[in-house]
Amino acid sequence: MTKRPAHLTYANASLFKGKGLVDVYHHRLPYPQETFQILLELIQDESPIVLDVGTGIGNLARRLTQHVNHVDAIDFSQNMIDRGKSLPNGDAPNLQWIYGRVEDVIPDKEYSLIVGGDSMHWMEWDVIFPKFADRLTSNGFVAIVGRNEKRREWEDDLLPVIQKYSNYQNFVHYDMIQLLQDMGHFELVGDTYTAYYTSQQSVDDYVASWHSRGGLAADAMPKDDVAI
Repeated sequence: MTKRPAHLTYANASLFKGKGLVDVYHHRLPYPQETFQILLELIQDESPIVLDVGTGIGNLARRLTQHVNHVDAIDFSQNMIDRGKSLPNGDAPNLQWIYGRVEDVIPDKEYSLIVGGDSMHWMEWDVIFPKFADRLTSNGFVAIVGRNEKRREWEDDLLPVIQKYSNYQNFVHYDMIQLLQDMGHFELVGDTYTAYYTSQQSVDDYVASWHSRGGLAADAMPKDDVAI
């Protein structure tokens, strides 16, 4: 594959603006503490400024405020930003929430780290990556953060259900990092994984966590297909 997957459209990304999805977003698994240790090790500048793109409710940005000089956090969902402001460190004095498409509203600053968690795949790569290159300090990095969940014993039964009800009926699996490199947008200089950790949820919360993903955003599904 050498082109952008067909399901990565603005319309599909816009499902993350919906209040119903935002209301259950907190049921997603949290980033482990080791994630932040890894990100902070990438920062080599004094008084660092960090840019978090597609920040959502600020799961990365809000915790990074405790370790860096300033964080700019961009998202095109006002519902996400409003929820993030109400969460711990959401009102930190060194956190600036910015509403808008990343492609349009990146501040004219120099950043020691530009980070995106489960978000950069939705953006226009040919627009954002040249801007990232222009905004990074000479020591700066772009970090793409994702979740890698272990295979669950019920996965074989769950997958057909997801495929049947998904809002993304044209979804295809792809390796974003490899694709970005093949398209000339990104040069991989290293990658790492945190240790796995165990998390427990009730069945209702686990089901709700699936509705925090665009593919199963309840607001976009037929009401008869949704049960939380």
